[in-house]
Amino acid sequence: MTISTRMLIEVGRKRGIQIDVLSASKNMYIAHIGGKEYLWKATAFGGSISSARLIGDKALTHTLLQRWGFCIPEARVFHASEKDAAMTWSKEKQNVVFKPIDGSHGFGITVLPYSLMEREEAWDRVIKASKRGTHVQIEEYIGGEDYRFLVVGSRCVYVIERMPAAVKGDGKLSVRRLIDRENRRPARGKTRYASFYSPIELDPQLLDNLARGGMTLDSVPPEGEVVILRRVCNAGKGGTERDVTAYVSPEMQKEAIELARRLEMDVLAIDVRCPDIAKATSLRKDVHILELNATPGITLGMANWVADAVWDALLEKYQ
Repeated sequence: MTISTRMLIEVGRKRGIQIDVLSASKNMYIAHIGGKEYLWKATAFGGSISSARLIGDKALTHTLLQRWGFCIPEARVFHASEKDAAMTWSKEKQNVVFKPIDGSHGFGITVLPYSLMEREEAWDRVIKASKRGTHVQIEEYIGGEDYRFLVVGSRCVYVIERMPAAVKGDGKLSVRRLIDRENRRPARGKTRYASFYSPIELDPQLLDNLARGGMTLDSVPPEGEVVILRRVCNAGKGGTERDVTAYVSPEMQKEAIELARRLEMDVLAIDVRCPDIAKATSLRKDVHILELNATPGITLGMANWVADAVWDALLEKYQ
């Protein structure tokens, strides 16, 4: 059972809600609210099945968001047979991101591959990570920071800044030992999504990112130097987050709620990128929406208030 599901069940039961677990491994449970039974899986609380399926396709999501007037990165989808054309287009655009159109949790994503070899490796990584393995989406890289809006029911529960896995040097330990120390923190689980933060795993992408900065696992960073280990910020890849809700304008939060309502989704995560969310005033003009998520994780460090806020929104709708 993921930490998100476990938190929801624990907090719900503390509030007197009867919750029966159907399958811990599949994160499925029944919540008894207002004399009715609701079958939920993780954070999939209900809403439009059609919209949930659409959100699972990044290319279709981009098309719809663009139609509704939101800013999205320029992107193209290539069939698995169009690798040469994809290499040419990505070279012309220079700063790009490769991703599966049906992927999740950051798997298969490569940010800013520069050489032809890196782009070909990125292509192969997408094909391997994709559920269908037939299409690759390549989109322009948008500079700035990553943020996520979480909407549940008629509320914007929070806005978080999402940060990639990183370690801070102490002038003594190597990068490898700093990662080992970070992974021993109680907040990090031994497997993905088992605790508040996933472990930082050593893989080719992490090693490549270190190499770009002229470092290896045996390098010893100076005291105070922050070493960014990845270019993706997903929680499943060891990323962390911080609450920035207080800095986000009420207008933007209302726009996020309206987008979820328009999609008829009871829960929706909206991932955006911009230089500084505190200076943005509109989801339509000040940020680029990267993608939507119909079943997002809800963890935020060690804070149970997130699960409480989710239950507040759910009870407001279903009780």
